[in-house]
Amino acid sequence: MRTFREIPYSPSSPGRLTADLRQALRGRGAVARHARVAMWGLRSSHLGLLLPPAAAGDLEALARREARAAERSHAAAAKDPAVISDGIVVGEIREGGRREVGYVSANPDEVQARLQPLRDAGFEIDAAVTPALAHAVMVRQRGPASPDQVTAVVAVNRRATALSVLRGAVVLFSRELPWGSETERSEQAGAAYDTSTMAGRLVSELKRSLVYIKQNRQIDVSHVLICGDMPNLRSLTGPLMHELNVEVETLDGLEGLDVAHLPEPVDQFRAQIAALRPALGLAAAATLPVDLQPRGPRSAVTVTRPTERRLVVAGLVACAVVGTIWVATWYLQNDARNRAQYLRQQIARLDPEAQKEDQARQAAATRSARLAALEAFATQGARLALVLDVFRAAPYDLTMNSLTLASAPSGTWLLSVDGQARSPTTADAQASFSVFLKSASASKYLGPPTRSPEIKLRVEDSLQKRTPASPSLNLGPEELNLKDFPPNELPRDVDVVKAERIPVKDPQGRLVGYRTKLTVALPSYWRVRGWAPPDLVKAIADYNRNWDGVSPNDPYGRPPSRSGESAAQAEPPMIGTILDFALTFEVKK
Repeated sequence: MRTFREIPYSPSSPGRLTADLRQALRGRGAVARHARVAMWGLRSSHLGLLLPPAAAGDLEALARREARAAERSHAAAAKDPAVISDGIVVGEIREGGRREVGYVSANPDEVQARLQPLRDAGFEIDAAVTPALAHAVMVRQRGPASPDQVTAVVAVNRRATALSVLRGAVVLFSRELPWGSETERSEQAGAAYDTSTMAGRLVSELKRSLVYIKQNRQIDVSHVLICGDMPNLRSLTGPLMHELNVEVETLDGLEGLDVAHLPEPVDQFRAQIAALRPALGLAAAATLPVDLQPRGPRSAVTVTRPTERRLVVAGLVACAVVGTIWVATWYLQNDARNRAQYLRQQIARLDPEAQKEDQARQAAATRSARLAALEAFATQGARLALVLDVFRAAPYDLTMNSLTLASAPSGTWLLSVDGQARSPTTADAQASFSVFLKSASASKYLGPPTRSPEIKLRVEDSLQKRTPASPSLNLGPEELNLKDFPPNELPRDVDVVKAERIPVKDPQGRLVGYRTKLTVALPSYWRVRGWAPPDLVKAIADYNRNWDGVSPNDPYGRPPSRSGESAAQAEPPMIGTILDFALTFEVKK
């Protein structure tokens, strides 16, 4: 806020207003000559409409047609029918999928006459609105609120009072009353001013308006804002809250202002802040949704000399900037074309030579690999084949898990062997390993191990022996936390919705272990579309259905026993002793 001033205005003397405004603007240059105007006492009409969803231009045409069809507009017709003065405020989607739209119209001739004194004083009018539209800007600037909140704004001035009801930014109802704080004082015939009389009259008007809104729109007002230049404005808060049973707030605080740089005199500014709230809201708004300035095919645009000079300077600067950019772009493009042409010539000259060198390198690498393979096969292939032939003599219950061949510094091969001997008894497992070690050591291609064998013995009994005899447990599935599973252990390309820990029992009903059951579903991006590939749906259904066909009493996940099959036949076989061994041999090249 930079400065403020109150200038009395009378419609009968517009020349006096022009002179006062010129005096106020003297010495300020062009900084303060842009204005947004709220016109009190203007013959205007506000309508809240529910229209089909459409573009903004179509909504304006629909709103204008609805207003004319209903014959609700109180604005007199203009002398020139081609000139209009109206606008819309687009609201939210309401019941039935229809868009709520606020339509405002005014007499363009009257708007032009009201704005002419300001233009004569040197102002450039950016927008012209009604007090109700200024109230809508104030409500929107107070911060995010529910789009369904219904607010009543009351501006109590000395000789007039404006009342507006808004849902969001859409004006549903608007009235301007020809009485205010000074008219009420004069009606008391010189008696001490009593705000209770003003409060009672204001409560009566608000009740009438709120009942009208309730009957016509089936909505209730939940919040009331009060501003204006009435003395002791806060004295209205208590009576209004008591009579209307709604929250009432007086806009006489300094929220939203830079309190460190208030205009002088500060005390007077603080006292008039409630009256300045609509003007502050209009000045601070980035854009206004409605501008009632007359417009049409034959509407004239007033351009002042300072504006003409600024437009000429801006045009010259724009031409200079565009010319500079064009010259720089042409130079850079020409240089880039020349460099690209030079590079293409170099590539065309070097490409055949590069292809010849690449073909020569590939031929040399292929020839070297073939020679190395033939040499290795000729020198070492036969010996290694004879070495591997030794392992064919291993007993039937002895298995080789891995064979690792590495070159040693001494010029020999180091052969590492890992395996298992699985036999019913410990003696049988040791005997099988001894037979294999003896045959390998006797071979002239292997010989004795270079280091002592590494042997580990472990015994595995059947599940019946591992599980102690115990009564059957009545355990149910236990749900697990999906966050405990690493991502690489979960199925991909599906959503895992549930994880359970399912107990597994043997045919006698004894607990032998647990299995993890995952329930999967379609990914979220397919569910949002409402369609998914049939093969993906079938794969997910088959995955979940597999758990329905698994017997909970079989730890190996096999189907239930067939008819006539005994429990002994369904039992897992005896495993016995497992002997893990690791050997290292030295093979001559």
